[in-house]
Amino acid sequence: MRQTLDKGILDALDTVQVRELAKRARAVLEAEGPLTIGGVVAHTPVQAGLEELVGFLRIAHSVGAASLERRESVSFCERDGTRMSATVPAYYSAPTSFRNHSMSLSYSVAPA
Repeated sequence: MRQTLDKGILDALDTVQVRELAKRARAVLEAEGPLTIGGVVAHTPVQAGLEELVGFLRIAHSVGAASLERRESVSFCERDGTRMSATVPAYYSAPTSFRNHSMSLSYSVAPA
């Protein structure tokens, strides 16, 4: 089933602790070196479904991760255990991406 990311999903991010996700992502990047979001998720699996995956996208955008101008498929589980897959922009981050950032974690969505 294909779903489109909309503002409702972004609003649901209140349930996901984005700053905690940022700490997890940074720890993975420090241990493994630069990775895409898919690589980060492979080392610290999504625990809270699509909202958490979107949180990782917010973090990548906020810290100025490099866009690879392609998309990648990321597999994850929803809270109820349902296995899902999403195609997301490929952002490439390094631990240094997190330095000197206010972590405002702002994210905007282009109108559909």
